[in-house]
Amino acid sequence: MSLLADKRVVITGASGGIGAALARACAREGALVGVGYCRRAHEAEALAASLTEDHGRPAQALRLEVRQPDSIAAAV
Repeated sequence: MSLLADKRVVITGASGGIGAALARACAREGALVGVGYCRRAHEAEALAASLTEDHGRPAQALRLEVRQPDSIAAAV
């Protein structure tokens, strides 16, 4: 069984760089991944689609601003 099988994770800043790499690693381990972004919707949506296709588990782009609690609540 994978380390994160059937766990849900939201990675902030996942539209690029370290956040994207972490999202890919979590998906590889079986997690359902929320790709958090603030401004780079296109990149986040592309990564979510790629994760879904590559790992056969749904991933979703989530717009959120981590400095605003209401934004986080709405995303999750």
